Amino acid sequence: MIKSLVRNFARELSVRKLYNFLLSANVSLSKTKVYEYFSYLQDINFVFVLRKYGKGVREVEGSIPKIYLTDIGFVTLYGVDDRGRRIENVVAIELLRKKNYLKPLLEVYYWKDTSGKEVDFVLTDRMEVKQLIQVCYDIDDILTKERELKSLVKASKELGCSDLLVITWDYEDEQVFKNKNIRYVPLWKWLLE
Repeated sequence: MIKSLVRNFARELSVRKLYNFLLSANVSLSKTKVYEYFSYLQDINFVFVLRKYGKGVREVEGSIPKIYLTDIGFVTLYGVDDRGRRIENVVAIELLRKKNYLKPLLEVYYWKDTSGKEVDFVLTDRMEVKQLIQVCYDIDDILTKERELKSLVKASKELGCSDLLVITWDYEDEQVFKNKNIRYVPLWKWLLE
């Protein structure tokens, strides 16, 4: 179960999907036990989840969560080499830290539409969307950049937010894309803010 969670960090993963995966791997655990063990892993802060942004409590709580690891050293232990997901996980940890220690009214979600466009982080304060954040390791790849920015702009229009940020490994700039001002900040600089 832990191996599966580590290999799927920074991705959507429901406990039901995890249960089905364990069944297919011939692990005999009841669905109740999988939920119980997952709850234990959350209680000891091995993993934490972010829910999909929605207008109502039911929509948010009924969404498939994205799973993040509190210690990304486990990623190295299990041989996962995805720098993009690693820095996304680091950003998630920092946002959780800010919420718990600096801004208790901050809520952190992810956003996804029906076509599959996704924004990594939606930051709200008292249910008002304050900032949208995409995390992208290599912004030099034109296809990746286009995909990430299109998702950011679509979410911006849908959620009425104009503070758009892309956190990268080492790229810094400010650009206009489809009439939206987008700021690029390297991870190290964002962590020091």
